[in-house]
Amino acid sequence: MPHPRATELARRLRQDQTDTESVAWDLLRARRCRGVKFRRQVVLYGFIVDFYCAELKLAIEVDGHIHDTHEVIDHDRARSEHLARHGVRVIRIRNEQLDEQTLRHAVDWAKQSPPLHERGEGDRG
Repeated sequence: MPHPRATELARRLRQDQTDTESVAWDLLRARRCRGVKFRRQVVLYGFIVDFYCAELKLAIEVDGHIHDTHEVIDHDRARSEHLARHGVRVIRIRNEQLDEQTLRHAVDWAKQSPPLHERGEGDRG
């Protein structure tokens, strides 16, 4: 069960989304992108992801310039690796590259590529 603070933060992020997140949500909501369901600002394995499709185990992150700093790059990498250990694929899309075609390509890729497998307690790597 998600931590109550994370749930509250996700709720606030849904209310205060960026302009780019708003555009992405308009393109993803109500199964508008390739017929798959996305949710926004989802608490997932201890992190909040911008958009998540449970069917494809696909998280889409929309990144602005703040994600260019070394600290944030390292944090994003660690976060993506953590989610991958739980079988979640993360696709990062720059704000300036976000459009309907890019989102469709991301979903098509996730549909065609084999899913990641969750690692069990005894797995190493």
